[in-house]
Amino acid sequence: LMVNLLQASQPLHAEFLGQALALLIERHDALRLSHYQDEQGNWQSEILPHNGELPLAIVDCIGVDETTLAERAVEARARIDANSNLVTGPLIQLVLFDRGDQPSRLMVSVHHYAVDAIAFGLLLQELQHIYSCLSSGVELRLPPPVPGYGDYARYVGSYAATPECTAQVDYWQTLGRRDHNLPVDYDN
Repeated sequence: LMVNLLQASQPLHAEFLGQALALLIERHDALRLSHYQDEQGNWQSEILPHNGELPLAIVDCIGVDETTLAERAVEARARIDANSNLVTGPLIQLVLFDRGDQPSRLMVSVHHYAVDAIAFGLLLQELQHIYSCLSSGVELRLPPPVPGYGDYARYVGSYAATPECTAQVDYWQTLGRRDHNLPVDYDN
């Protein structure tokens, strides 16, 4: 899991954060991936429609000191770890630490199966932009989403069927059968 605990510059409102999260999930296929094993035991991926559930928890931290806030963050992280599941999801989870009129803290977790470190940063920027527009009443303008996971999978499948790609199969299979005599620490 990729998890960041962020310090907001102001109090965050759960309503706008939930709306921003719903839009983010709808825009990015990778956040709606589900993984399962078929009858032969092979892992399969499927992009599901957003079911409307928001993986957003709100932790009351009004009036608590930093030590208590840190303890609640550790507890929230443990819940995120326990709830992370490639089969049942969610692949993204947010925890808002509500501090009343004090600047909020926000824990954002995204499964590494859905994003890498660069995409995680871009996702956080997009979440911040969406939230900012929604909470300030500014018209939300977003570029069209980049090609998603399903688009990529279709592209790779199409490419694999091209003569250029199939002409390489024998070469790669030959490499796989070679004894490379690589040093190993243990048998197998």
